[in-house]
Amino acid sequence: MHKKLVPIFLLVLFIPIILAALAIPSLAEETKPSAKYLVREGLNYYEEGKFEEAANSFKAAIETSPNVPIAFYSLGLSYGQLGKKDEAIAAYIQAINLKPEFFEALINLGTLYQEQGDNQKAIEALEKAAKVKPESSTVLYNLGIAYESTGNHTKAVNTFLALVKIKPDYAQGYYNLGLAYANQGKIKEAVQAYQQATILKPDYAKAYYNLGINLNKLSQTTEAIAAYEKAIEIREDFLDAYYNVGILYAKTNNQTKAIAAFKRATSLDPKFAEAHYNLAISYLSTKERGKAKEEQAVLEELSPTLGKQLKDLIDLDEQINH
Repeated sequence: MHKKLVPIFLLVLFIPIILAALAIPSLAEETKPSAKYLVREGLNYYEEGKFEEAANSFKAAIETSPNVPIAFYSLGLSYGQLGKKDEAIAAYIQAINLKPEFFEALINLGTLYQEQGDNQKAIEALEKAAKVKPESSTVLYNLGIAYESTGNHTKAVNTFLALVKIKPDYAQGYYNLGLAYANQGKIKEAVQAYQQATILKPDYAKAYYNLGINLNKLSQTTEAIAAYEKAIEIREDFLDAYYNVGILYAKTNNQTKAIAAFKRATSLDPKFAEAHYNLAISYLSTKERGKAKEEQAVLEELSPTLGKQLKDLIDLDEQINH
């Protein structure tokens, strides 16, 4: 029984809290000076890491003048730092209601929805942000992830393609493009995307790992093994890469290397039942029945079902080679 080869989907969300880059506009003539003062006071608290005090200043500013988008936006930032995500979302929505093209509020709102797993609402916010700044790599990255999370692989591919066109040196963009292509069943395109990711970032272990998965799907076994080995070279504790390369070594009847890979997998995770099982199969292939029985004893504890299957194979091996 082989463990399913599953790509690693890394969701890395940009949190665009860009207080320093956000200019504080002068308040309109009808805005009370005290509101302006309170906003600046809140920003000072925020920069000092005093987020509770910052939130209180922003709330006071809103009470004084409820039509200032920056006050709601800054309140959202403070709530986010305090872990009050629902309150942050409500504040960003208020900022956007006052200023529909408030880019920073839209992207932070979308990001919070993604963190909460509400990808449909995230898409709505991020699509609005994309209309404001169509060439924002942050928006395109998060929007592509949101599309992929809802199963809209076509839009995800198109979004990541737009991202790497704008930012051609962005390895993570090509990595996620590879994931989206793979989920579309476009394996050759996925391979090309992962290869580009590894060119841009030669120490990108996960890209090499997913490259190995997709090369194997194309029956390019030698190349897949090389990709897994590169992932292992970069990350010596890459459990799934050891297991997957062990499967391919066993498939090509290189049992010595298969045994080494499975042994490393079981040392990294002693409870990895499938690795113990396949290690035992490789031992049987090299006529090391005693070591296979040792693995069978381990499996009796970890997975009685696999243990029973392995025992039947060992018994059969004894009958054939008695």
